[in-house]
Amino acid sequence: MLFSSNATSPRLASSSKDGTVRVWNTGTRTLQFALGGHTASVNVVKWSGSSFIYTGSSDRTVRVWDSSSGKCLYTLKDHAHWVTTLALNTDFTLRTGPYDHTGKKPADEEEAKAWAQKKYDKVMAANNEVLISGSDDHTLFMWSLSSSPAEAGSKKKPVARLTGHQRQISHVAFSPDGRWIASGSWDTSVRVWDGRTGKFVATLRGHVGAVYRLTWSADSRLLVSASKDATVKVLSTHSILYPSSDVLICEGHRYGILKLTKSKRTSQAIQTKSTASTL
Repeated sequence: MLFSSNATSPRLASSSKDGTVRVWNTGTRTLQFALGGHTASVNVVKWSGSSFIYTGSSDRTVRVWDSSSGKCLYTLKDHAHWVTTLALNTDFTLRTGPYDHTGKKPADEEEAKAWAQKKYDKVMAANNEVLISGSDDHTLFMWSLSSSPAEAGSKKKPVARLTGHQRQISHVAFSPDGRWIASGSWDTSVRVWDGRTGKFVATLRGHVGAVYRLTWSADSRLLVSASKDATVKVLSTHSILYPSSDVLICEGHRYGILKLTKSKRTSQAIQTKSTASTL
Protein backbone atom coordinates (compact mmCIF):
# COMPACT_ATOMS: atom_id res chain seq x y z
CA MET A 1 0.00 0.00 0.00
CA LEU A 2 1.44 3.38 -1.01
CA PHE A 3 0.34 7.02 -1.10
CA SER A 4 0.88 9.32 -4.06
CA SER A 5 3.24 12.23 -3.36
CA ASN A 6 0.83 14.69 -5.03
CA ALA A 7 -0.48 16.87 -2.20
CA THR A 8 -3.25 18.50 -4.30
CA SER A 9 -4.81 15.17 -5.28
CA PRO A 10 -3.86 12.54 -2.69
CA ARG A 11 -4.28 8.98 -3.90
CA LEU A 12 -3.58 5.57 -2.46
CA ALA A 13 -2.41 2.46 -4.36
CA SER A 14 -3.10 -0.94 -2.79
CA SER A 15 -1.81 -4.28 -4.10
CA SER A 16 -3.37 -7.68 -3.58
CA LYS A 17 -2.99 -11.42 -4.00
CA ASP A 18 -5.75 -11.22 -6.61
CA GLY A 19 -3.17 -9.83 -9.08
CA THR A 20 -4.55 -6.29 -9.18
CA VAL A 21 -3.55 -2.86 -7.92
CA ARG A 22 -6.32 -0.44 -7.02
CA VAL A 23 -5.85 3.31 -7.02
CA TRP A 24 -8.09 5.23 -4.64
CA ASN A 25 -8.91 8.91 -4.21
CA THR A 26 -8.42 9.44 -0.46
CA GLY A 27 -10.40 12.70 -0.51
CA THR A 28 -13.60 11.16 -1.83
CA ARG A 29 -12.78 7.61 -0.67
CA THR A 30 -13.66 6.24 -4.09
CA LEU A 31 -11.90 3.87 -6.49
CA GLN A 32 -10.27 5.78 -9.34
CA PHE A 33 -9.19 2.77 -11.38
CA ALA A 34 -7.80 -0.76 -11.11
CA LEU A 35 -4.56 -1.95 -12.71
CA GLY A 36 -5.04 -5.44 -14.13
CA GLY A 37 -2.53 -7.56 -16.03
CA HIS A 38 -0.50 -9.47 -13.46
CA THR A 39 -1.36 -13.17 -13.31
CA ALA A 40 -0.28 -13.74 -9.71
CA SER A 41 -0.01 -11.90 -6.39
CA VAL A 42 1.28 -8.32 -6.54
CA ASN A 43 3.93 -8.21 -3.82
CA VAL A 44 5.11 -4.61 -3.98
CA VAL A 45 4.01 -1.26 -5.43
CA LYS A 46 6.02 1.95 -5.85
CA TRP A 47 4.78 5.39 -6.83
CA SER A 48 7.38 7.41 -8.70
CA GLY A 49 7.94 11.14 -8.61
CA SER A 50 7.12 11.41 -12.30
CA SER A 51 4.15 9.68 -13.93
CA PHE A 52 4.80 6.02 -13.13
CA ILE A 53 3.48 3.37 -10.80
CA TYR A 54 5.76 0.32 -10.52
CA THR A 55 4.48 -3.10 -9.46
CA GLY A 56 6.34 -6.34 -8.77
CA SER A 57 4.57 -9.69 -8.83
CA SER A 58 4.85 -13.42 -8.23
CA ASP A 59 4.24 -13.81 -11.98
CA ARG A 60 7.99 -12.89 -12.26
CA THR A 61 7.36 -9.52 -13.92
CA VAL A 62 7.64 -5.84 -13.09
CA ARG A 63 4.98 -3.68 -14.70
CA VAL A 64 5.18 0.07 -15.24
CA TRP A 65 1.90 1.99 -15.38
CA ASP A 66 0.82 5.51 -16.27
CA SER A 67 -0.42 6.93 -12.96
CA SER A 68 -2.95 9.20 -14.67
CA SER A 69 -4.67 6.78 -17.02
CA GLY A 70 -3.80 3.38 -15.53
CA LYS A 71 -2.36 2.21 -18.86
CA CYS A 72 0.43 -0.39 -18.74
CA LEU A 73 3.48 1.15 -20.42
CA TYR A 74 6.11 -1.57 -19.96
CA THR A 75 6.28 -5.19 -18.82
CA LEU A 76 9.76 -6.16 -17.61
CA LYS A 77 10.23 -9.92 -17.86
CA ASP A 78 13.90 -10.52 -17.01
CA HIS A 79 13.43 -12.15 -13.60
CA ALA A 80 13.15 -15.95 -13.35
CA HIS A 81 11.22 -16.07 -10.07
CA TRP A 82 8.94 -13.97 -7.87
CA VAL A 83 9.67 -10.23 -7.70
CA THR A 84 9.52 -9.36 -4.01
CA THR A 85 11.14 -5.94 -3.57
CA LEU A 86 11.51 -2.66 -5.48
CA ALA A 87 13.43 0.52 -4.69
CA LEU A 88 13.78 3.93 -6.35
CA ASN A 89 16.67 6.36 -6.02
CA THR A 90 14.01 9.00 -5.31
CA ASP A 91 12.34 7.06 -2.45
CA PHE A 92 13.81 9.15 0.36
CA THR A 93 13.13 12.46 -1.37
CA LEU A 94 9.52 11.54 -2.10
CA ARG A 95 8.95 10.30 1.44
CA THR A 96 10.47 13.27 3.29
CA GLY A 97 9.58 16.19 1.01
CA PRO A 98 11.29 19.41 2.22
CA TYR A 99 12.70 17.85 5.42
CA ASP A 100 16.17 16.37 5.95
CA HIS A 101 18.71 15.52 8.65
CA THR A 102 19.66 19.18 9.21
CA GLY A 103 16.38 19.93 11.01
CA LYS A 104 15.57 23.04 8.96
CA LYS A 105 11.87 23.84 8.66
CA PRO A 106 10.17 25.75 5.83
CA ALA A 107 8.41 28.97 6.76
CA ASP A 108 5.23 28.19 4.83
CA GLU A 109 3.65 25.75 2.37
CA GLU A 110 5.05 27.50 -0.69
CA GLU A 111 8.61 27.31 0.65
CA ALA A 112 8.04 23.66 1.56
CA LYS A 113 7.02 22.89 -2.02
CA ALA A 114 10.03 24.75 -3.39
CA TRP A 115 12.46 22.88 -1.10
CA ALA A 116 10.91 19.52 -1.93
CA GLN A 117 11.09 20.22 -5.67
CA LYS A 118 14.72 21.31 -5.37
CA LYS A 119 15.63 18.06 -3.57
CA TYR A 120 13.85 15.98 -6.20
CA ASP A 121 15.43 17.88 -9.11
CA LYS A 122 18.89 17.37 -7.59
CA VAL A 123 18.44 13.59 -7.54
CA MET A 124 17.00 13.53 -11.06
CA ALA A 125 19.82 15.71 -12.41
CA ALA A 126 22.40 13.23 -11.15
CA ASN A 127 20.97 10.07 -12.69
CA ASN A 128 17.29 10.45 -13.59
CA GLU A 129 14.91 8.05 -11.84
CA VAL A 130 16.39 4.59 -11.33
CA LEU A 131 14.49 1.46 -10.28
CA ILE A 132 16.00 -1.64 -8.67
CA SER A 133 14.02 -4.89 -8.63
CA GLY A 134 14.91 -7.84 -6.40
CA SER A 135 13.70 -11.41 -6.77
CA ASP A 136 13.66 -14.91 -5.36
CA ASP A 137 15.90 -15.80 -8.34
CA HIS A 138 18.81 -14.39 -6.23
CA THR A 139 19.37 -11.44 -8.59
CA LEU A 140 18.58 -7.74 -8.88
CA PHE A 141 18.08 -5.64 -12.00
CA MET A 142 18.68 -1.92 -12.45
CA TRP A 143 16.27 -0.05 -14.73
CA SER A 144 16.12 3.49 -16.11
CA LEU A 145 12.80 4.12 -17.85
CA SER A 146 11.73 6.97 -20.10
CA SER A 147 8.38 8.71 -19.72
CA SER A 148 8.32 9.35 -23.48
CA PRO A 149 5.02 8.12 -25.02
CA ALA A 150 6.94 7.02 -28.13
CA GLU A 151 8.83 4.41 -26.09
CA ALA A 152 5.79 3.01 -24.27
CA GLY A 153 5.19 -0.64 -25.11
CA SER A 154 8.72 -1.21 -26.41
CA LYS A 155 10.90 -3.87 -24.79
CA LYS A 156 13.15 -2.36 -22.18
CA LYS A 157 16.55 -3.74 -21.30
CA PRO A 158 18.00 -3.43 -17.80
CA VAL A 159 20.93 -1.09 -17.21
CA ALA A 160 22.66 -3.78 -15.14
CA ARG A 161 22.17 -7.23 -13.66
CA LEU A 162 23.38 -7.46 -10.08
CA THR A 163 24.49 -10.96 -9.11
CA GLY A 164 26.26 -12.50 -6.14
CA HIS A 165 23.62 -13.40 -3.59
CA GLN A 166 23.21 -17.14 -3.07
CA ARG A 167 19.59 -17.10 -1.91
CA GLN A 168 16.41 -15.02 -2.25
CA ILE A 169 16.58 -11.22 -2.10
CA SER A 170 14.47 -9.99 0.80
CA HIS A 171 14.95 -6.22 0.60
CA VAL A 172 16.75 -3.52 -1.39
CA ALA A 173 17.21 0.16 -0.53
CA PHE A 174 18.90 3.22 -2.07
CA SER A 175 20.86 5.58 0.15
CA PRO A 176 19.16 9.01 0.34
CA ASP A 177 21.88 10.61 -1.81
CA GLY A 178 21.50 7.88 -4.45
CA ARG A 179 25.17 6.93 -4.26
CA TRP A 180 24.68 3.42 -2.86
CA ILE A 181 22.30 0.48 -3.14
CA ALA A 182 22.11 -2.06 -0.32
CA SER A 183 20.50 -5.49 -0.75
CA GLY A 184 19.69 -7.99 1.98
CA SER A 185 19.27 -11.69 1.37
CA TRP A 186 18.35 -15.01 2.93
CA ASP A 187 22.02 -15.95 2.45
CA THR A 188 22.68 -13.84 5.64
CA SER A 189 24.69 -11.19 3.78
CA VAL A 190 24.22 -7.55 2.83
CA ARG A 191 25.71 -6.45 -0.47
CA VAL A 192 26.44 -2.86 -1.42
CA TRP A 193 26.39 -1.67 -5.03
CA ASP A 194 27.15 1.56 -6.85
CA GLY A 195 23.88 3.48 -7.14
CA ARG A 196 24.66 4.86 -10.59
CA THR A 197 26.21 1.89 -12.39
CA GLY A 198 25.10 -1.14 -10.38
CA LYS A 199 28.70 -2.30 -9.93
CA PHE A 200 29.46 -4.45 -6.89
CA VAL A 201 31.18 -2.58 -4.03
CA ALA A 202 31.29 -4.81 -0.95
CA THR A 203 29.78 -7.77 0.92
CA LEU A 204 28.89 -7.16 4.57
CA ARG A 205 28.78 -10.27 6.74
CA GLY A 206 28.11 -10.85 10.40
CA HIS A 207 24.47 -11.90 10.59
CA VAL A 208 23.82 -15.60 11.17
CA GLY A 209 20.25 -15.52 9.89
CA ALA A 210 18.40 -14.16 6.87
CA VAL A 211 18.61 -10.38 6.48
CA TYR A 212 15.01 -9.14 6.37
CA ARG A 213 15.20 -5.34 6.26
CA LEU A 214 17.59 -2.48 5.50
CA THR A 215 17.46 1.26 5.99
CA TRP A 216 19.85 4.20 5.64
CA SER A 217 20.32 7.24 7.85
CA ALA A 218 19.10 10.53 6.40
CA ASP A 219 22.66 11.70 5.74
CA SER A 220 23.59 8.41 3.97
CA ARG A 221 26.42 7.80 6.45
CA LEU A 222 24.92 4.78 8.23
CA LEU A 223 23.38 1.54 6.98
CA VAL A 224 21.18 -0.51 9.32
CA SER A 225 20.36 -4.19 8.76
CA ALA A 226 17.77 -6.31 10.62
CA SER A 227 17.91 -10.08 10.65
CA LYS A 228 16.17 -13.31 11.57
CA ASP A 229 19.00 -13.76 14.10
CA ALA A 230 17.22 -11.11 16.25
CA THR A 231 19.98 -8.51 15.91
CA VAL A 232 20.30 -5.11 14.25
CA LYS A 233 23.68 -4.07 12.90
CA VAL A 234 24.65 -0.45 12.21
CA LEU A 235 27.53 0.18 9.81
CA SER A 236 29.14 3.40 8.65
CA THR A 237 29.76 3.97 4.95
CA HIS A 238 33.42 4.41 5.88
CA SER A 239 33.49 0.79 7.04
CA ILE A 240 31.88 -0.25 3.75
CA LEU A 241 34.70 1.33 1.75
CA TYR A 242 37.41 0.45 4.26
CA PRO A 243 36.38 -2.79 6.06
CA SER A 244 36.98 -2.68 9.79
CA SER A 245 35.25 -3.54 13.04
CA ASP A 246 33.25 -0.31 12.92
CA VAL A 247 29.95 -2.08 13.58
CA LEU A 248 27.30 -1.42 16.26
CA ILE A 249 25.29 -4.52 17.19
CA CYS A 250 21.87 -4.04 18.83
CA GLU A 251 20.51 -7.09 20.64
CA GLY A 252 17.49 -7.85 22.81
CA HIS A 253 14.79 -9.30 20.56
CA ARG A 254 14.07 -13.01 21.01
CA TYR A 255 13.04 -13.66 17.41
CA GLY A 256 13.61 -12.32 13.89
CA ILE A 257 13.28 -8.59 13.23
CA LEU A 258 10.80 -7.86 10.47
CA LYS A 259 10.71 -4.08 10.32
CA LEU A 260 12.94 -1.03 10.79
CA THR A 261 11.61 2.50 11.25
CA LYS A 262 13.68 5.68 11.68
CA SER A 263 12.52 8.32 14.11
CA LYS A 264 10.67 11.20 12.44
CA ARG A 265 12.50 13.71 14.64
CA THR A 266 16.06 12.48 14.35
CA SER A 267 18.07 10.20 12.13
CA GLN A 268 19.82 8.83 15.23
CA ALA A 269 16.86 6.79 16.55
CA ILE A 270 15.71 3.49 15.09
CA GLN A 271 12.61 1.50 15.99
CA THR A 272 12.46 -2.26 15.42
CA LYS A 273 9.57 -4.71 15.22
CA SER A 274 10.04 -8.39 15.97
CA THR A 275 8.06 -11.59 15.46
CA ALA A 276 7.91 -11.73 19.25
CA SER A 277 5.56 -8.69 19.12
CA THR A 278 7.99 -6.47 20.99
CA LEU A 279 9.35 -3.01 20.15
